[in-house]
Amino acid sequence: AHLQLDRHWYSVIHKAKRKHRKTEGSVGFTRLTWMVSSRWKRIGTDDPETKAYCQRLADRELEKYKKATEEYREKVRAAEDEARKAEPAAAAGPPAVPQGGAVQRPTGG
Repeated sequence: AHLQLDRHWYSVIHKAKRKHRKTEGSVGFTRLTWMVSSRWKRIGTDDPETKAYCQRLADRELEKYKKATEEYREKVRAAEDEARKAEPAAAAGPPAVPQGGAVQRPTGG
């Protein structure tokens, strides 16, 4: 069986809109959040060992996240510091030409 693409698969203009699908049986975000939180509360009394295991995993992942975030912030700070150091030289621009229009060159001696 070969893959068969629509005639205009590459064209944004010719794409048909996706048909509306009924959401019967699905759960909304608010309801899903309520279900998860209520089950999480219940698992503490029903199966404390599982909850402790999940909590340890979550704590470990939180530490990884904090470490990665701090490393990222340090990189950003370092880049900002380098940009600030380079900024005065860039802001100074080319050397100013005296009002007479002639550039004075150092005399070799």
